[in-house]
Amino acid sequence: MSRAAFEAYALTPRERPAWRETVVFFAVFAVLLLGAHLLSGKPFERPHTDASRYIDYAVSLHEFGVFGLTIGDHSKAPAPSNANAPLYPAYVAGLMWLDPGLKDSIYCWNERDPVTKQLANDICDVNVAFFLVVQGILAIVTLLLVFLLTLKLTKRPAVAWIAAFLAWSAGILAEFQVLFMTEIFVLPLFIGMMLCIARAYSTRHLVWIGAIGVLLGVLTLTRPTYLYLFYGFVLFFLVYLAIARNRIAAVSLTLLVVSFAAVTAPWSLRNKAQLDTWALSGGDYAEIVLMQRFTYNRMGWPEVATAFVYYLPDFGDSLSAQLFPARYYDKLGWEGESYYRVANDRQEFLKEAEKAGGKENLIPYWIRTEMIGNAPKNLAVSAALAWRGSFVAKYWGLVGAIAFVALLIATIRQRSYMLLLVSAPVLYMIAFHAGLSVSIPRYNLPIMALCATAMAYYIGRVSFDLMTRNDFPAKKYREAFNVSA
Repeated sequence: MSRAAFEAYALTPRERPAWRETVVFFAVFAVLLLGAHLLSGKPFERPHTDASRYIDYAVSLHEFGVFGLTIGDHSKAPAPSNANAPLYPAYVAGLMWLDPGLKDSIYCWNERDPVTKQLANDICDVNVAFFLVVQGILAIVTLLLVFLLTLKLTKRPAVAWIAAFLAWSAGILAEFQVLFMTEIFVLPLFIGMMLCIARAYSTRHLVWIGAIGVLLGVLTLTRPTYLYLFYGFVLFFLVYLAIARNRIAAVSLTLLVVSFAAVTAPWSLRNKAQLDTWALSGGDYAEIVLMQRFTYNRMGWPEVATAFVYYLPDFGDSLSAQLFPARYYDKLGWEGESYYRVANDRQEFLKEAEKAGGKENLIPYWIRTEMIGNAPKNLAVSAALAWRGSFVAKYWGLVGAIAFVALLIATIRQRSYMLLLVSAPVLYMIAFHAGLSVSIPRYNLPIMALCATAMAYYIGRVSFDLMTRNDFPAKKYREAFNVSA
């Protein structure tokens, strides 16, 4: 390709790829994902922790048509449950139906001794080729959505390609492609929702509001915490309605709620019929998660300050050891006498329940004593945990976060607000996870798209500046890399 042709492709404003470009995109990233998988040389790991629970639900759906936990007992149908969201286990159950080899492997992984409840089989056949292909397609769709989002924001195909390559290079998709975890669903759904926000803002077409509601519903059926993101959207549109007081605001709010309800209503009706509750999720998971979170409020102020160094990705713990006394960071990790370990001590949970006057009173008790009564410490600890949860893929995430913040500030100063609106759901969920959970990067993976876009934008600017230093007019340079208003 000649330099003139390259500049024409890279700098000509465009918001959508040609169909040939999409085909090439799929081919390129299929090769890259396959190559990364083969070069890693890592054997497929048996599902454990959260993944083992998802395959247990999948076995129950496949064998009995019931959403519940078998606990490895395949002889009878389990009691129905709504402790987790149904979509990902249903997807795995569908793959089991399509691939008998995968079904046999999952049944073997899930089987437990009826007396000890320990895993019954040490060695199982690993029949996951079909699973990896489908998960790989989801990974490529995620990268395509990163490409489309960047193209929408910058209108520069070259920058969008760079962003997609950067998102692939983070290794996040290669990691979750081989795991039975919801992240491979959450990423395309969330980034797709961000793209719908950008299109709703630029076109003012109500169809995109409906699409946002549908995607929020599907996200909620993938992971229950996204119900609170829906509440955030409703609050946003209520404020918008109070300020604008026009028909468009009212229709937008109605369309958002109706489209969300259309997706989630069947699951709510199922819960009412089988569990006598309209709630989309249940169980005591909320109390466990909040116990973990509010235990961190026991930090002293020196520990809170140290946390912003300790929670830097990869090197934060070793740097803290050089800068601070051990008592300021010993409890900030995951092992030993850390706050996390204390929070998972059953006796500590029972002590908190006793203070609250019973387990059923724990949440109101924590709202009074921690969120309100200990508000300054709670907010400071939340900020530290948000800091920890923001750096996906370690150094990649650190550089990406710096680039994103710089670009966000630059666009706001230019009175260009599309990037702010697109990133608002990600920032909202980072704050939500920091305030109500232990906040780890895995919870906030959608920030990957924003980091990739921002890094691609600055890489594009520097690259074109170097390539065209002598004959590239400054005005053309500025216009070529303007984030869309």
